[in-house]
Formats: sequence, structure tokens, C-alpha cells
Amino acid sequence: DFVLLGAPKCGTTSLASWLSNTSGIKFSDPKEPHFFNVDHNEPWRPSRAQYENILRRVNNNDLVGEGSVWYLLSSCAISEIEKENPQCRYIICIRNPVDMAISLHQQQLYSGNEDVESFEKAWGLCSERRQGKRIPRTCPEPAFIDYQVACKLGSQIERVLSQVEASRVKLVFLDDMRNFPMTTYKSVLDFLGVPFDGTASLEHLNFAKVRRYLFLRRITKSLGLWKSKYFPLKGLGILKYLDSLNSYEKKIDQLDEKFKKDLYDFFVEDINLLERLSERDLSNWKNIKS
Repeated sequence: DFVLLGAPKCGTTSLASWLSNTSGIKFSDPKEPHFFNVDHNEPWRPSRAQYENILRRVNNNDLVGEGSVWYLLSSCAISEIEKENPQCRYIICIRNPVDMAISLHQQQLYSGNEDVESFEKAWGLCSERRQGKRIPRTCPEPAFIDYQVACKLGSQIERVLSQVEASRVKLVFLDDMRNFPMTTYKSVLDFLGVPFDGTASLEHLNFAKVRRYLFLRRITKSLGLWKSKYFPLKGLGILKYLDSLNSYEKKIDQLDEKFKKDLYDFFVEDINLLERLSERDLSNWKNIKS
């Protein structure tokens, strides 16, 4: 009935948690089955039967949804979803693309898809990686570490709106989730046509984390890719345990001021597009923050 399209590092994990604890909504488990973005190389994609089982309704009146964050970047996911349900509703979480790019690099480094610790250096590799060069062996899909393209949310949302009526698309700003969580949550429920039941636990999840030892993450990532290929439905608890020992929360390091200005200059036109599409003043996104 609805899809939380993304984008990654824009509050999707928190919003998915809010919705999964809402009466009248059945949210997929796992959150991100990534069934429709067939243009991306996913380590594991469910079969049709597995996907339908993931979305099986508990009650006939429940709304069913899922939250695959790379659907927004995909060139084909929307058209594939529309074939299944031409009345599907779409929720898109967005944030300042500069902040998103920095956070996405941290996440990809944490997940083992990225092997360049410096965001500035990884940013500089985007054009090479688009040509299939300098891709880490543990990265299944190069598009996930192309921060320049992945974080241009304006052009991605414009593509969605070229295929779907605006009335079926809801934009959710991470700034609003942080500053006005209850108001934002209720606005999403209104969009979905689900009544507020008077209870809600609106935690913020998926905080920035880093690895203590990148070499250990590369090992567990390689083992995880092997497991996804040969034993997709079986868990390897030892990998999760090692990952938990090898991670901790940390604030993202400050960037060089000149490089930060380059980032804002790079994204300014996309922010202007987001302004037009959302009809919202985003001038604060165009100014370099300390």
C-alpha cells in the first residue's frame, strides 16, 4: 500500500520504526527487502514468494508497507512498483544533501562497502568509480558509494514525480523529524489515512557509528556476502557479535572549510530544485555551517 523510498541517512530507520509500532500498519520485516530496484546488484534479493511473505497482512484492514532506501536512486523501482499497485503511496525522507553525503560515506565505511576513510578523498573518487575503477571488493553495488549522484535528491524526486501523481507522494524532512517529531508523525499518518491512536514512542535511531578496525569489518563483510549468496535465509550470529564489538558511536569529523564550500557549490542547483518541488524555503541549506 505504501513504500518508504528513502533516502539513505535521512531518517528512514526512525520513521520505519514509528510506523511499525502503529496500529493499522504492517511494516515489512526486514525493513529493506530491496525487491524492485533490479538495476542494483543487491547481495540478497528475496524471491517473489519470500517478498509476498514479508508483506503478509496480519489483519485485512492493515496497510502494508516497506522501506527500501535505494528505491529512490533506482531508475526502475518506481515503474516496477506501479505495475504491482498503481495506487501505491510513496514517502520520501530527505535532508540537506551536504550532510547526507557526509553521513552516507560514514555509513558505507561502517558497512564495509567503502574502504577510503577520508570523505574528501572518497568524494574525489566518484567519477572514477562511475567508470568501474577503485571499487572495493566488498562493495556489491558501486552506485552506493557514488556520493555525488546518490545525494542529488532533487533530481531523484523529480523522476518520481514524472511517474506518480504528487498527491501520492509525501516528502518528510529530517529537520522536521528532529524538531517536530509528533507533528511530522501525525502528518504521515494523515497522508496514509491511518488514525492516530493516541500512543507513540518516537525515538531517533541509526546514530552515526564507526569501526574500531576496518580490516576486521572487511573480513566480516566478505563472510556476510558469501552467506547472502549461499545461505540467504540463515543467520550467522557470530558476524553480528563481531560487528557489535567492532563499532562505537562517534561524531563525524569536521571538514576543511574550502572543501565544505565546494560541497555546497556542488549541490546548490539540486537544492534549488528541491525548493521548487517541495515549495519550501531551503535557503538555510545553502549556507556553510560551522
